Amino acid sequence: MSEQFNSQFARLPRRSQKAQKDNKDIYDLLGSIFFKLEDFPNSLLFYEKVLEFDPDDAMSLYNLGCIHFALKDHVKAEEHWKLTIQKENKKKQTKTGEKPSSSLDKIEHSVTVENRLFAFEAHKSLGHLYLKKNLKEKALVEFLKAIELEPEDADLHLEVGKIYIELNNPEKANDYFKKFLYLGGKEEKVKKYSNMESIKLLWEVSDFL
Repeated sequence: MSEQFNSQFARLPRRSQKAQKDNKDIYDLLGSIFFKLEDFPNSLLFYEKVLEFDPDDAMSLYNLGCIHFALKDHVKAEEHWKLTIQKENKKKQTKTGEKPSSSLDKIEHSVTVENRLFAFEAHKSLGHLYLKKNLKEKALVEFLKAIELEPEDADLHLEVGKIYIELNNPEKANDYFKKFLYLGGKEEKVKKYSNMESIKLLWEVSDFL
């Protein structure tokens, strides 16, 4: 199916490139389609084409990281997610208060959700990658950086709390579990890792103060 689809669109990007330089959206769309078809080599090809138009495109760099992750090339995944953060930080120095947008749907380890900072997604993905490698301290750093960008993301507070439990710091863990619950997280997810009574007591003390 993907070969037939690729054949139908093979000439389209070349014609578009001659017509106008900003037609990278076509490559971006094709990259997304092939990713969803799990045709990662073709997805990789089209996202690399996007970077030929704009080497600083944070979304494409992030998506390339996701493709390499799907291909189990964790070195290149890490490299592209770090580049995503660098490029977005560079843009923030020249443009303040502006967030990148994408027409793509958010799926796990794939394209990013609309109006999310790609640096946020990259920090979060790096955190999960380091957890997969059992590098808890490095994962913690990435998750905390992601929280700085999106403080209302409940799941990240849960992940940080879990890491602090594994690092034998239950007091710090409870702080993040409390925030997880405050943001609407479910108690069942916390009960595995912490004493709910201690968290509720923490909550009451902080309310009193």
